[in-house]
Amino acid sequence: MAFEYGVDLFSIDLRSVMMVSVLLGILFSAGLLAARSYHEGRIRGSLTIWAAGMLLQPLAWLLIVLRGQIPDYLSIVVGNSLSVMTFALYAHALRYLHGQLSLPRLVYALGALVFIGLSAEVLFIHQPYWRMIGLSSVIAVFLFRVARETMRGPWRTQQTGVQMTAAVFFLGSGIMAFRVVYELLLAPAVHQAFDLTAMQSVVYFYAALGPVIASFGYVLICNETTVVELRQLAATDPLTGLFNRRPFEQMSEKLLADAARKRRPLALLIIDVDHFKHFNDSYGHALGDAVLQRLAEVLQGQLRGADLIGRMGGEEFAALLPDTGPAQAQQVAERLRAAVDALEVRSVGVVVRIQVSIGLAMLDGNATQDDEPSMLLAGLMREADLAMYAAKRAGRNRVEVAW
Repeated sequence: MAFEYGVDLFSIDLRSVMMVSVLLGILFSAGLLAARSYHEGRIRGSLTIWAAGMLLQPLAWLLIVLRGQIPDYLSIVVGNSLSVMTFALYAHALRYLHGQLSLPRLVYALGALVFIGLSAEVLFIHQPYWRMIGLSSVIAVFLFRVARETMRGPWRTQQTGVQMTAAVFFLGSGIMAFRVVYELLLAPAVHQAFDLTAMQSVVYFYAALGPVIASFGYVLICNETTVVELRQLAATDPLTGLFNRRPFEQMSEKLLADAARKRRPLALLIIDVDHFKHFNDSYGHALGDAVLQRLAEVLQGQLRGADLIGRMGGEEFAALLPDTGPAQAQQVAERLRAAVDALEVRSVGVVVRIQVSIGLAMLDGNATQDDEPSMLLAGLMREADLAMYAAKRAGRNRVEVAW
């Protein structure tokens, strides 16, 4: 339907739209603050920062809506500066959630520059049109920055919450950038802040709903982050940081299936601490824990990034070495043994030396992709375990190979 510039398109008062945004922002921020009690650490801190932004946004819009009823300095300068600062808080919250605890100084500095620029314009320059152009440009940059803070990697690899939140902010950045182009090149006339034009309607509806939708996405990000952390806790040994037995076995089965399909060599090492019970009985579990932690660090430091290592339970560890033939696997096992033999562990006021017995087993060269990976792993674990016990019987602190 054709319409003329400045005509009341939908009989909607933009000030009323913004008042709805004020109410939604207050309600949502209250919900976020209540949700803090269910989280800890950086998620809790991030929620606090985001909720502060959600509380600041209604105050900003309230000041802007009261334009003409309160001094221009409060409405234009303070209102718009607070609105921009909410985006700085969103960027800060996302940065905090991703583990970057330092302040996003650039974002906050831009917010301060907006306040200074608006103050100069209102007090001395008095050019509303160029104020609108400049403010829209800055907000476009801010929204793009917040969208980038949301992303950590390619779009297709992101979870739903990240995609939803980033999409809202990218959309807002695009709207504000288009507004600048439209007002400079396409708008038929200069208009007032709350004139109901097509462009104004898009901007204000986004301003009313965008932060709320983005906040729904942000809550999803927090929930997804919590789930990931819980899965990681379930998959890793809290003492050493290595994989627990079940995750190690699951990933080993995939590597075994791949090696069998490609007819590539693969080795398995079972590593057991010699006389570990002696450490616990003589010096207590604190020393035993220190031994296991230092051992895990040494083992990880000696292996490649492609190798897989896990704690099987107690003082027993396992390492899977893809694309590793018998001679190379023996060299790796001897290197591990020697590195541990040279290790000194200091804890509870004592210094102890530790040694390990290592059993080595190779994937059967006749294995094929038709073999069940779980059966291949069970057989390999059994052979490596027997070789490890043979190393124990042969005097410990040695490597034995299952042939």
